[in-house]
Amino acid sequence: MVAATALRWNWLDWDAARDHLLPTLLLSPVIWSVAVGRTHPPSIRRGIAAGAITGLLTQILPHVPMLWRLVSRPAGDGQDHAIATATVAIHLMIGAGALMVGALVGLVSTMVEHRAPLLN
Repeated sequence: MVAATALRWNWLDWDAARDHLLPTLLLSPVIWSVAVGRTHPPSIRRGIAAGAITGLLTQILPHVPMLWRLVSRPAGDGQDHAIATATVAIHLMIGAGALMVGALVGLVSTMVEHRAPLLN
């Protein structure tokens, strides 16, 4: 997720990256330690779930207030309503992508933790 934040910073600007960096740095270790860190060796299913939750929360959480405004107060005319619907749809697609990428990162991380004792 830190790599995704760096890419976002590179493509967009620091303000966009900063919105995602703080939730990533705060939520990732907490979710990982609660979901995966308590079992040894870590469960692959828990790793996938923790990665998916982390990905979803860190990418969508900064946009929740804006999305809530768009959903709770519908726009006036047809064009504004279409723009609001498209904005929500794009953010849902970003959330779905973050869910899948986070699950993949969680799977890889868990597999590395599974294999680490074998390397010693």
